[in-house]
Order: sequence, then structure tokens, then C-alpha cells
Amino acid sequence: MYKKILVPVDLADESSWKTTLPVASEFARLFEASIVVVTVVRDSQAYWEGAYLPFAYDELLDRSKRSLTTIISNHVPTGISVSAQVGHGSVHREILRIAQEEQVDLILMAAHRAGIRDHFIGPKTARVANDSQCSVLVVRAES
Repeated sequence: MYKKILVPVDLADESSWKTTLPVASEFARLFEASIVVVTVVRDSQAYWEGAYLPFAYDELLDRSKRSLTTIISNHVPTGISVSAQVGHGSVHREILRIAQEEQVDLILMAAHRAGIRDHFIGPKTARVANDSQCSVLVVRAES
């Protein structure tokens, strides 16, 4: 049914991978699918970390990739084909871009309880679900 599953994670929010990676791993086993784990470095994050100098921005992306690789090795069982990607810019746009580029057929992502900020900006999960060309499974993250 599914051959490639994309799992977006927020490196600053442990519940985003502790909730989704076990589910994605079970789906991968069940459907003999591969997993693409993605994180996105937002432009605002780069600004606050002073990473707009080319070498500093590259270091921020490299650091994010190393963190993502560590999360994968700690939370995805061996025997499952998994890769890591780091996008940059708008979170939902990068998730959708990578999903299309990787030709995934399922995006599996965590949802959090809506906060006041979400009413002004709009939850990233809802944006991905609305604009995705493939199936999206939303897993409620632990509070």
C-alpha cells in the first residue's frame, strides 16, 4: 500500500519524533516501505542563531543533519530503510517539496494541541494535510 513514508520532525520538540517514528517504523515493516525523516530549519531560526553568514548557515544545516541522524539511530529499528533530509525555509512548503521530490505516498506527522499562536499563523500539520498530493496521517503527540 505505502512504499515511501515521509516523517517530518521538529528537533526542538521530542514528542514530534517519539510519537511518529514508532508508527512509521511499524508501517514500514508492514508495507515493506522506506522512511524519509525530515526536519526544516526555518529562516527565523537561522536569523536568531546568527546563521545568515554562508558558513554559519551551512553549519546550522550540518548540525541539524547530525541531530536528525542521531534521532534516527535511536528511534528507528535496524532493518528498516531510512534516510534523513534537512530542508530550509517555510516548514510546510519544504515538507511538501521534499514529499514530491522523494515521491512519497504517505506523510506521517505529529499534531499538537492548538495554542493561541496557531489561531493566527495556522498549524503546519493542517497546511500540509490541505496541500499534500499524497495521503497524510496525523498522530496526536503526547502533551
